[in-house]
Amino acid sequence: MRALATIAVTVLVFFQLSAVLVADEMSDFKEDYQRLERQAKELKHKIDQAQERAEKLRSAMKKVGPRDPEYSKLRSEYFRASSASRQYSSQLQSCMKQIVSGLKRVLALNNKAAVEFILKEFYTSSKKHGIKFYGTVCKGLAAITDKEALDYMQEKLKSGSKSMKILLCEVFGLMGKKDYADALIETLSDSNMTVGVAAAKALAQLRPKKAVEPVISALEAAERKKREAAARGFLHALQKMTGQYSLLCGLDFRNWWEGRGKDSYDETQPPELPGIDKDALKDGPRSVVYGVVTSKRVIFICDVSGSMMARGKVPGVPGGGPETEPRPETGGDVVKPPVPRGAPAPPKLGEGGVQPGYVGSRIDILKIELAYVINKLLPPQARFNVITYSTNVGSWKKSLTKASKGNRESAIEFVKKMRASGGTNTYGALEQAFKDKYMDTIYFLSDGNPTAGQTTNHGEILAAVKQWNMERNVTIHTIGLLVGRYPREDKEKLKQFLRKLSADNGGECRIISDD
Repeated sequence: MRALATIAVTVLVFFQLSAVLVADEMSDFKEDYQRLERQAKELKHKIDQAQERAEKLRSAMKKVGPRDPEYSKLRSEYFRASSASRQYSSQLQSCMKQIVSGLKRVLALNNKAAVEFILKEFYTSSKKHGIKFYGTVCKGLAAITDKEALDYMQEKLKSGSKSMKILLCEVFGLMGKKDYADALIETLSDSNMTVGVAAAKALAQLRPKKAVEPVISALEAAERKKREAAARGFLHALQKMTGQYSLLCGLDFRNWWEGRGKDSYDETQPPELPGIDKDALKDGPRSVVYGVVTSKRVIFICDVSGSMMARGKVPGVPGGGPETEPRPETGGDVVKPPVPRGAPAPPKLGEGGVQPGYVGSRIDILKIELAYVINKLLPPQARFNVITYSTNVGSWKKSLTKASKGNRESAIEFVKKMRASGGTNTYGALEQAFKDKYMDTIYFLSDGNPTAGQTTNHGEILAAVKQWNMERNVTIHTIGLLVGRYPREDKEKLKQFLRKLSADNGGECRIISDD
């Protein structure tokens, strides 16, 4: 008896000590987080100030010219401001890494107390989580195995704040276990449709057969209530879940499900992503690069970085084609393929797209194709805008603009003046697009991985887009313009990013390559 009592006391002391250690870990993290958050806020302000000063100095340098006596002074001040911006950015990255490290330590405790602490500190209705932390929290919570903690998460899926419910939907989707399908199906009818859409997207990852009909019902409800953004979200989820990308509304899915879908649906076999129809060019006017543009509220995001000077051959079919003859070195930064005899000449800007076999720079292919889309393929009632990005981000207009004859001509002139130089600010370009509250479709074109901007990390960019697009469900089509070659470029890494970006946002990924 005395031995049993000793064991009981030892166990009790162990659990009490563990509880104290857990509390200390979370208390230390909270104190560090508050300090680092203040420091990060100050650094962001300093970065903005330094970048604003650098931009003003750069503009002043352009105005006076290199022969002016003031130019040398302006140039020195510009480099000092740029250096300060980089230094503050490095310090900010260090802050973020320390916070992420603390989050991982708390989540590694793998118990209810840690989960409760994280959800209350970051995901109550009065608090907003940072983009850099979202992925860490999702992965950490998805790795939780403690039953009490898992039960608590399911409870909060019903009773938590909107941001908490959205987070937990993604967590249960990441877990990949159909055990949570019933809880997610129940969440489809949440009073906030944004939460319902998050549940539908999680179910699209799990693909249980019993969830298809409830998601169709959710889509139909969003359509009846004329909730366009929510309807797009439910539609994206259904397309991903079923592989039926040609179905475009609730009635389409209802008819398919009641017809052949119910009998043919196989939850064990993930559907293929939509491919590009190899006979696409035979079906009427469309762009080799952009395909068919049907949206009436669209933004075209165009990469104009230095690597867009690489030259290559437009393949016979979008998405790939036969390689040209061996390409000789040209002595420059790019490798140029020879121009074959009889290769198609470029059309007049705006009058036609490039033809298979056309040889030119990536930037020229982009200009020809985008001008053609703007002039000939945009729907008559469309509103559109063009955003360009290299190291910095620019745009044709501040917001969506009517596709009138005059505006189309103005946009084509803007496209005509595009020049390739600088780095690749992917984050900044996407952030700028989401500032427009009325667009519903983005065509994001790139030829390289991010090298500039607030972050160049693919995961952080995807997490940021997920936040910006949470309540809007904007369709994002991606295009990899990868003809030719450029030194040190990683095409496979870019393709993975573009495919993920489009798949996460209900779009199609088109890879234009002569490899």
